[in-house]
Amino acid sequence: MKKIGLITFHRSNNCGSMLQAFALQQKLKDLGYDPTIIDFSSKGQRELYSIMPSFFLNGKFKKSQVKLWFLCIPYKKLLKKESLDYNYFIDKYFILTKRKYLNNKSLCEETFKFDAYITGSDQVWNINCVDADDAYFLNFVKEGRKIAYATSLGANDIKKTSSNPDKYVNFLKTFDYISVREKNAVSQITTLSNRNDIQMHIDPTLFMTQKEWTDSIEIGNRLVKGEYIFYYAFNYSKEVNNTVLKISQKYNLPVYIIDVKNWGARGLKNIGFKLSPKFGPAAFINLIKYAKLVLTTSFHGTVFSVIFNKPFWYIESSMHNIKDDRAVSLLSQLELPSRLQNSKYLLTHDAMETWDFDKVQNRITELQNQAYTFLKQSIDK
Repeated sequence: MKKIGLITFHRSNNCGSMLQAFALQQKLKDLGYDPTIIDFSSKGQRELYSIMPSFFLNGKFKKSQVKLWFLCIPYKKLLKKESLDYNYFIDKYFILTKRKYLNNKSLCEETFKFDAYITGSDQVWNINCVDADDAYFLNFVKEGRKIAYATSLGANDIKKTSSNPDKYVNFLKTFDYISVREKNAVSQITTLSNRNDIQMHIDPTLFMTQKEWTDSIEIGNRLVKGEYIFYYAFNYSKEVNNTVLKISQKYNLPVYIIDVKNWGARGLKNIGFKLSPKFGPAAFINLIKYAKLVLTTSFHGTVFSVIFNKPFWYIESSMHNIKDDRAVSLLSQLELPSRLQNSKYLLTHDAMETWDFDKVQNRITELQNQAYTFLKQSIDK
């Protein structure tokens, strides 16, 4: 049985990041491999997801973080509970290396004995995110097959945003197989690496059906009694918040979110949004499963709405970077482009409008088979 070392954003206190790591781990086991997640977390990642906001991000002092720290003081107990829920998920569901690695140097000094290494999915190749590290380009691997699975660049073209793009060119040359998650990433990595073998494959979260998710993860009993809207975003902009509030008022449904900092310190509590009683990936799945409607500006908010056959909308807004085609690529792959709409549309149409689950499920099955072929080929060939 081939041993596979995985490296991804598994310690980001972010539901999508953790769930994609879990799904890839599970699928590799199903395919007959022995996967282990290399327990690496960069300094930037630890700063970004500290219980109380760090004054530094990527080693740089951020004045805005000081203000946020003071705003978080009344919610410190909730923030601790939130962190514990994420850590509980990590301890319960991930197969991890015995050693934790806190910097790139410690990885490079280690002698791993995996047959193959897989980086991805998620935005591990977004070199401008706080979590960024050369580890996700497998710079520490001395021997063994090197594979990128459904990696994302976010909205950052390495060739245009890096001060040293040649470094990444050299990293990419060492990969045996590369797949990415978005159309823009295919063209950007092709241009950067001068390779013509870059493929696009689905995020690992789409490997599992709703039954497989609820059988694999203990999501518990329904967290929220009664009907509600689940609102999930990475950045909760005032523009989108206002749209969600108006939809809530139109259908007389409460809005629930799962992010303590945005609910408390950033003021969503003040406009009437409610906070989930539990946090972390298991609570996220619970809130999706039982929601009447899901409103999101998140890639994984979209994915799980599809998996659980929910009326949902990815809300387009002025904050959206046109170069960031994560949502467009995903909805195009799933043949659901009409679920990406702006506020004007959503406020003048039926937000509870459903979609053809069976048709989309057939499409997902096709994409799954393509992904499994890529994984088996890249590991075994």
